[in-house]
Formats: sequence, C-alpha cells, structure tokens
Amino acid sequence: MAQVSMYKFDLTPYMKELPDVPVRPGGPPVKDAPAPSKDYDFRKTIRTVVLSGNQGHNGFRLITADSLVKKIENCKEPFILLNNTEYTLLKAAFEKIQGLGQNEVILCRRIYEAEEVKQ
Repeated sequence: MAQVSMYKFDLTPYMKELPDVPVRPGGPPVKDAPAPSKDYDFRKTIRTVVLSGNQGHNGFRLITADSLVKKIENCKEPFILLNNTEYTLLKAAFEKIQGLGQNEVILCRRIYEAEEVKQ
C-alpha cells in the first residue's frame, strides 16, 4: 500500500505582541517594561483568511474550505494532521491574502514549515 503524505500543523496557543504602552495617556512609552501580550486567536485568523471573499472560492471550494476551518477549530489536540488537499488549500489561502502583520509571523511559519508525515 502506498504511503500518504500528511502535514502536522501546530495548534498550540501563542502570545500576541502588543506595542509599548504609555504610563499615562499622552505620556511616553515605558521602554524598560516588557511589552504586554495576550493569547492570539490564530484560529479566528485562519477562518477569516481561508473563508475571505478575496479567495475567489466557487461553491464547492467554499464548502471544502469551510470543512477545513471547522476541522481546525474543533480539534482539541495540540496538533492536527492535514491531508495534502487540506494543506494545499490552507497554504494557498495565506499566499493569496494581503495585509498580514507581525502577529501572523508565527502562524505563517507553522503553515509553511509544517512537518510532512508519511502514513
């Protein structure tokens, strides 16, 4: 039986970097204090990017994309195995979208550097 490639995608939470905040409104930022951070809801970003109208999905591809998003959102494990079709769709969505920023760097690394697993 031929081996199938799967892609191990990391779903562990990570922290969002926030800019320096002033001590008081209108005051200078505190440079010595660590930047505040909070959990980054990257699953919401995946939903927004993959299901964006800018992706140009037809009906069938939209349903496929929605199934992928739900699979990721519903996974309770620290990682998920995506088949080649799912992984290609996820990667293509992030290649097409514009306007990503510093908080998506870790997410993009996780997507583009997903470990290939033969099964």
